Amino acid sequence: MVFLVPLGLLALIALPIIVWLHLIRERRRRVVVPSLLLWQEVPNKTDNQRRLRLPLTLLLLLHLLAAALLAVALSQPQWFGGRPRRGNHLALIIDSSTSMDTREGPGLFTQEGRTRLDQAREQARSLINGLAPGESLTLMSAGPRARVIATGNYHQRTGLLQALDTLASEGVGSDIPGALTLAQAALDAHDGGRIVVLSDNASPAISASAATASTRQIVRPGTDIEWLTVGSDRDNRAIVAFGARPTNRSITPVYARVANYSTNPVEMRVLLFGDEQLLDTRYVNLPADGEADLTWEVPAGIRVLRAELEGQDALPADDRASLILGQTRPVQVVVVSAQPGPLERALTAIRGVSVAVVDPAEYATALAPARADLTIFEGMLPDQLPPGGVLLVHPPEEANALLTVDATRPVSAPARVVVPPDSAANSLFDGLSLDSVTFATARVVQPPDWAAVQVLADDVPLIVRGQVDRSQVSIWTFDLTRSNLSERLAFPLLVARTVRDLTPAPLPVSMLAGELLAFQPGAHADILIITDPTGQTRQIDLTVPAKSINIEDLTQTGVYTIAERAGDSVLYEQRIAVNAGSPAESDLRPRPVSPDLTTASTSPSLDFSADTPQPVAQPLWPWLALAALTVMVIEWIYIHR
Repeated sequence: MVFLVPLGLLALIALPIIVWLHLIRERRRRVVVPSLLLWQEVPNKTDNQRRLRLPLTLLLLLHLLAAALLAVALSQPQWFGGRPRRGNHLALIIDSSTSMDTREGPGLFTQEGRTRLDQAREQARSLINGLAPGESLTLMSAGPRARVIATGNYHQRTGLLQALDTLASEGVGSDIPGALTLAQAALDAHDGGRIVVLSDNASPAISASAATASTRQIVRPGTDIEWLTVGSDRDNRAIVAFGARPTNRSITPVYARVANYSTNPVEMRVLLFGDEQLLDTRYVNLPADGEADLTWEVPAGIRVLRAELEGQDALPADDRASLILGQTRPVQVVVVSAQPGPLERALTAIRGVSVAVVDPAEYATALAPARADLTIFEGMLPDQLPPGGVLLVHPPEEANALLTVDATRPVSAPARVVVPPDSAANSLFDGLSLDSVTFATARVVQPPDWAAVQVLADDVPLIVRGQVDRSQVSIWTFDLTRSNLSERLAFPLLVARTVRDLTPAPLPVSMLAGELLAFQPGAHADILIITDPTGQTRQIDLTVPAKSINIEDLTQTGVYTIAERAGDSVLYEQRIAVNAGSPAESDLRPRPVSPDLTTASTSPSLDFSADTPQPVAQPLWPWLALAALTVMVIEWIYIHR
């Protein structure tokens, strides 16, 4: 037994106080007698003699018992009973990967056909409706990222059913280990229970994760796990790869891989569309469990490619795939310099970059920097950093609130350039040789709190990188006019990499459904509008400065449009193709796996072995308080009898 509030035992001081009160209490009572003459011969007892004798009455015992019970209850005692964790909580995990959209049963090739996810919902609905009073449930989905959908008890079944109805497939992949981690946390919060998993077992990741010791250690030994498989064995055809290789030629090489996940050979046609126009048709014969690679050369000017498999099967989502071609993000660069020659030449050689040169004396009144994606200041510092990318080259030694520039230090030739292993500058200097570069001198810049040194030479910072508000800042401390860097082949590549580092990158040509998209919006945008393939839109507020945001709900197959806006004006609009075909999802045949997660190794800190019941703390103070109340009721009845 342990006491959560040991100071509560101080209330036991009431026991001697009660005894003292009973000792001083007047014990005489009035008696009617015919005469007092005979009492004159009885010797009188002194007060001390009377007080030394404690009147052991039922009233005294009731007082002491009630006080003792209340004092012990105030200390909140607990005892640990040895019993297994058999809580009344149900952790329900539903696989929400793309394969759960496979149609089953009647109406296989119609919209009325039931999917595996529909079957899982039906079983989950039965479990929710079957909750008894005092039982609770946590509903979780195991898509590309596991998440908790809803939690409720017997009286909140309606809300749980509504949350279940909103569940849809969330993309390629089943994060079963993550879902089991959430399930175990839910059981721990509710004093144990059981886990039910509803899955089609179609993803190899499920059987692979079940076989790993790290996954088995997620669930405590002795926890009841019920693995319910939905769906039947289904043949499927899919486009499992679709890509393009950009070139400088007038044509673009495109390739696709189609697969037959069946024990029977299949013959089919593959259609290629460009901007909704049919470009080519290919006949493909695939053996059982076979694959075929297709290639095309697409002429320039086509922006959206789509490949389709003719015919129907149980999973239409992976019968088509899309690509976005020729998508580049234009970059507007403003160079504020009195001698912009080397920088201007290197910038104009970068595809998609437009350059404007501004004299330092005219920068405050120039209109060009207003919407620049990248502003380069050579030999000067602005009073305030503009939004977007900012490159400061050889900042001057002057008082400025942005930077502290102490002095100029020489740099040996050739420079011994050091890039810290964890520095982001590794991507800048990967494959670049600086052995013949002479930096001559460099400013000694004290990195502010928002920046860090990326490149050193003779312990002198050469490149400092950071972010402040909406500005991505890189500082080159060396003087280009005194360095021979601009004469080396490494210079244009270093400039191009710096531009890409400081400005938003274009979207990829395609991605898998449910995959996390790290999107870097332009610094001038304050609203992001995302339009899905069905035309539905949603809005993301960009008022909080961030280098990138994660977009994780791109779950529909087709082409999404992402538009950056400043107020009512559209600054930039991009498209991205979302596909569902992949070897990990398109093989719809359930794996014969029954994950044994109940034999996990013992936790190093607590003994959760299956043979030893886990101690569970049981509070005693409610029972003690009830006993004290009962004693006081008996006392009241005794007094008023």
